[in-house]
Order: sequence, then C-alpha cells, then structure tokens
Amino acid sequence: MELTGMARTIIARTYLPVEIFFAAGMFYLVMTFVLVQGFRLLEKLLRVDASQGR
Repeated sequence: MELTGMARTIIARTYLPVEIFFAAGMFYLVMTFVLVQGFRLLEKLLRVDASQGR
C-alpha cells in the first residue's frame, strides 16, 4: 500500500489525522528533496559543454 493509504489506515486506528498527515507530508517532502538534488547532480555530471557544438 502506498504512503497515503497507510496514513489513512493509521488514522482510522489512532484518530490523529493532523499528526499522521503531517508526518506523511514531511516524508514526501524529504523524498522529493532527495530526488531533485540527485537529478541536479546527474544533470551536472552529464551536461554537454556549449563549446562542443551541441
């Protein structure tokens, strides 16, 4: 099950929607930040110089 589905399951058991959705949102934020930084590094490593004619 994906993260939001798991959050909904936990909320049904604990009745703490704000805390659970906040934690899930923070996890999504961290995942996105790591992926963006990784792709920036990959883009920098694979960049073709303008002096090469492309």
